[in-house]
Amino acid sequence: KYSLQAFTLSASATSGLGITFASSDPAVAVITGSRNCNFRGVGTSVITARQAGNATYAPARYIRTLTVSKGDQTITFGEIPSPGVEYPDFELEAEASSGLPVSFSSSDPGVATVVGSVVHITGIGTTMITASQAGSELWNPAEDVQQELVVTATGIDDTFAPENIFNIYSAANRIYIQTLENEWEGKRGTITIFDITGKAVSILDNIEFSGNSRIEIPAGDLKGLYVIEIRKGTVKITKKVVVR
Repeated sequence: KYSLQAFTLSASATSGLGITFASSDPAVAVITGSRNCNFRGVGTSVITARQAGNATYAPARYIRTLTVSKGDQTITFGEIPSPGVEYPDFELEAEASSGLPVSFSSSDPGVATVVGSVVHITGIGTTMITASQAGSELWNPAEDVQQELVVTATGIDDTFAPENIFNIYSAANRIYIQTLENEWEGKRGTITIFDITGKAVSILDNIEFSGNSRIEIPAGDLKGLYVIEIRKGTVKITKKVVVR
């Protein structure tokens, strides 16, 4: 099989004279030094061991066919963390024994996405991160290596405002806001939903707050950690919530 490592040819003549080697196809194998056979590609080459002879001995040669098939490769995948949902983007580390680049994928983009080798956390839960190498004209595909990425809700209950003003939570692909503080009863304000990069993904203007009912916001395609901002004039209240 194809390999990055050379191997040593072995032959001897009954005369005790020195042997030289040659490869019929340098695109498959070349001889370096006196005996090192180096792979260059997949295919067949005839390796000839030759002794030119001298005044006492006649020339001699021996021929063997070298068939090179695709080499096998393996992936070494560095350990990945078990982050909280607010964990910053991080880079995966893996290498193939062939030296070819390794690609990555996530089984659940609702928990984490992978672009190149960079992981971006999108929500709590579990996803399988797979390291792959598809092979080439010289190498067979490597066996995939998987690691489980578990994203916890660490820090999600940390709020930027007292809990007794609003009850903000997510359920059944909706975001609910219920007024708990009498001062906000019947008041109107703006609700803005930010993703974890700080980008506003939804803005609801002139919303009336009432303790007798909940404000229900369909989450649509939103998944993961979001910050809910409620603003009335110069007063601003924010809270983190995980949308599942």
